[in-house]
Amino acid sequence: MIAHFCVMLQISMTSFIYILLATFICTLLGGFVAFRYKQYSHIFSGLTAGVLIAIVFLEIIPEIFEMNSSSTLPLLWVVGGFVLFHILEKIFSLHHSHGELEHEDHDHSHHHLTTRTTGAWALIGHSFIDGLGIGLAYQVSPLFGSLFAIGVIAHDFSDGFNTVALTAHKSKKVSTRYLLLDAIAPSIGAVIGMLFVLPEHVLAVVLSLFAGILLYVATG
Repeated sequence: MIAHFCVMLQISMTSFIYILLATFICTLLGGFVAFRYKQYSHIFSGLTAGVLIAIVFLEIIPEIFEMNSSSTLPLLWVVGGFVLFHILEKIFSLHHSHGELEHEDHDHSHHHLTTRTTGAWALIGHSFIDGLGIGLAYQVSPLFGSLFAIGVIAHDFSDGFNTVALTAHKSKKVSTRYLLLDAIAPSIGAVIGMLFVLPEHVLAVVLSLFAGILLYVATG
């Protein structure tokens, strides 16, 4: 019995490590495409949106209802996560217009450059939160954690792409540093998420918020 548990734990940790590696690689791949093949970004964005919507509605939300089957409250938390991330996005201007950098006014342009840098840091923070979600989902089960991670990995590509796009006004070396930070952030978040064990009713609320965030990313 103990030997079987150890084997299962080893398999779980192995898959967890592979997931962390996948988040890192997909983020870097998104940045590479932003550097070299920016004209194809719409194709990857469409694919990412489809994967995220499927994961949220077919896997994450049903699992949340299994954890809290006596209440419809999780759906309210999903909406809360959606609205919360919408507000944060508007505050940090994650989808700041690229064309505004061409404004002739120096002070105005400087403001937009600062906003772009802030947006890049916001994306790094967002990637950290995504990783935190993976770690928390693993507390439910390795399978659920892996399914949750698929959605995160799918849009890590877009995160990497957007990080490079937002820091394009800087040198390629500096832009690459931001990209590396964005690539590492999910792994740090996932490890922290695995370390903090939450009661199931609290975990259901947190995962509902994450479902709303992922849904907003997909529709946005």
